[in-house]
Amino acid sequence: MPSYVPTIPDGSANGRLIQLANTSTKLHDSTTATTHMDEVFIYVCNNHTSDVEVTIEVEGTGIESQIIDTIPSKSGFVLMVPGMRVQNTTDIDAKAGTTNVCNAMVIVNRILLTEAL
Repeated sequence: MPSYVPTIPDGSANGRLIQLANTSTKLHDSTTATTHMDEVFIYVCNNHTSDVEVTIEVEGTGIESQIIDTIPSKSGFVLMVPGMRVQNTTDIDAKAGTTNVCNAMVIVNRILLTEAL
């Protein structure tokens, strides 16, 4: 049976919120092990006076790699990624339409598998 280990995302200092720029900001790089998998939840809040478009990029910048949502002004955290499972050094980045007004809270649960996939 797999076990879950809470893990601080790579883009965060000690588990703090990650402030988003208008260029790609690292949120997390998944585990390199084939016997582990990272389950990633990403919540974004917008502290700006206007709505802001936020783009999550999963291993690339093409449309097939993007999750795009408009985060309402001062609405609290909005769930953008509901538990995506990644491995093999998958990069997860984000960018906002306006620099330094949106923060990402990234929750990573490392799943330790009993056998390689």
